[in-house]
Amino acid sequence: MRIFRMYLYRPILIVLGLLLVWGGAWRTIGTVPGRVAQYGSVARQRLQPYFARADVPYPPRALVLVGLKDTQTLQLYAPDRHGVMRLLRAYPIHAASGHLGPKLREGDLQVPEGIYHVESLNPRSLFHLSLRLDYPNAFDHEMARHDGRTQLGGDIMIHGSAASAGCLAMGNPAS
Repeated sequence: MRIFRMYLYRPILIVLGLLLVWGGAWRTIGTVPGRVAQYGSVARQRLQPYFARADVPYPPRALVLVGLKDTQTLQLYAPDRHGVMRLLRAYPIHAASGHLGPKLREGDLQVPEGIYHVESLNPRSLFHLSLRLDYPNAFDHEMARHDGRTQLGGDIMIHGSAASAGCLAMGNPAS
């Protein structure tokens, strides 16, 4: 009976220990610094050869992402030492809902067309990792006012996974 109890309690203790460790890790990973710690060195190792090939210093002063609906491509640019933007990589977009043309209202499932800034990294994304864009921006609001439109939508992201409802889905491992 003593042996049975020992084997019965050991798995429970191991599971409890794993939950405590995993729970503590989730609190760290579920933050921006946690996600940077989790993926930063891998991303640097992956990207540095492309920077070197384009003669762009790493880390860059700025990054520009250009999403092209017609070719389903997300391009990554950074300035070289003279400030000239250089194409570093082109990534396939795995999913982008809608068609060519602007996003006009919430729920139209369109990917916006325009110039947007990355507002934040969502460390607790349901789609692996995600970058939140500043849609709708001042230009979108002005165009909507001019057209008499309201409820432009929001929560536009560049994220992992392969499904989209107005976002750019890039898949999980961007190599």
